[in-house]
Amino acid sequence: MPLPEKQHDFWVATADELIDRISLLQSGALATAVVGHQNSSIADLLKKRFPEFPVQSFSYSEKALNHLTDSQNQTDSLSDSSFDLPFESDSMDLVISNLIISFLPLPTFARECFRVLRDGGVLLTSAFGPDSFKELELASRQLSSIEFRASFGDMHNFGDLLLATGFTNPVVDTDRGLYSYADIETLYKQISDAGLASLLFTNSEKLNKSGTLTELLGHYSNVQEKTRTLLLTIEVFYGIAWKKSASRGTATVPFQAN
Repeated sequence: MPLPEKQHDFWVATADELIDRISLLQSGALATAVVGHQNSSIADLLKKRFPEFPVQSFSYSEKALNHLTDSQNQTDSLSDSSFDLPFESDSMDLVISNLIISFLPLPTFARECFRVLRDGGVLLTSAFGPDSFKELELASRQLSSIEFRASFGDMHNFGDLLLATGFTNPVVDTDRGLYSYADIETLYKQISDAGLASLLFTNSEKLNKSGTLTELLGHYSNVQEKTRTLLLTIEVFYGIAWKKSASRGTATVPFQAN
């Protein structure tokens, strides 16, 4: 069965989906922490949809993310404190994170989210799945100047990690689609604007040169036959879980995955 073709920005589309899911939670102004990298799109959407929410944002440093993404640093990364959240414990009703946890130490991320959430608080997140950017990965194998460095794992075990951290009722579901681009420059600009270029590629600065992009285009295999637009696969895992202290008996809100 062919994947649905989508015309819009995958970063904004995923942020929009996360915002839609907030509507399924309890009503009222939720103290919200937006956690990730390049948070402007999701913060703007939150302000439009839920202007009553008090929102604080935190972006991980590019240095920390790049250090961890380098495979040689997976077991010897920067100290866990590099990924601590700058929020007080038990201060948030909602933590929302868009497409960045694929580049984070998940146990630290889960532990920090649990710490800052109040009882009954909700973690709502998205992550890239294994098929994301596969066209770029295949094309880059033919180039000597750059290398696709990201590796996206199956996030279904993220639910087990959340349970081990203390969260309850974790739900993980998946969405896959094709995003279309008129040319390789537009595709790369979206990746660069989202702050993903150096997380996806070694020597990503070389992609700012038109010759390298032209070479990459020459090996790009997923092209729409009639329009000659480039198609990019994006697989996204959506996860939601609640912090609940049994001793206080806080009720959680049921969530039905799409």
